[in-house]
Amino acid sequence: MSRRLALLQGNIGLDYNGLEECSLGVRAMGRNQHVVSCGEGWAVEAEGTSQPRAVFKTQSEAWEKAKSLARKERSVAFLHGRDGQIRVRNTYGHDARRRKG
Repeated sequence: MSRRLALLQGNIGLDYNGLEECSLGVRAMGRNQHVVSCGEGWAVEAEGTSQPRAVFKTQSEAWEKAKSLARKERSVAFLHGRDGQIRVRNTYGHDARRRKG
């Protein structure tokens, strides 16, 4: 896991690592995907890994890849700006139920 990603996880309290079985026998979230600045390009990094999954020239290309991976793993995709701040967060497959009242 990159040092910056580890720092960001600590700041926002993320603890989604790997696929786990929940009590209902349904697969829980996979690894969250982060799009971060990487030199002159943009990298897609999975939480808990030391190497980027892919590097792209543009942020939009990296964002599309991160969303695709998050959809497949039923996790969260985070888009970071060059300053490291999270700009967008998309959750796939685990939205809270809507209830009246």
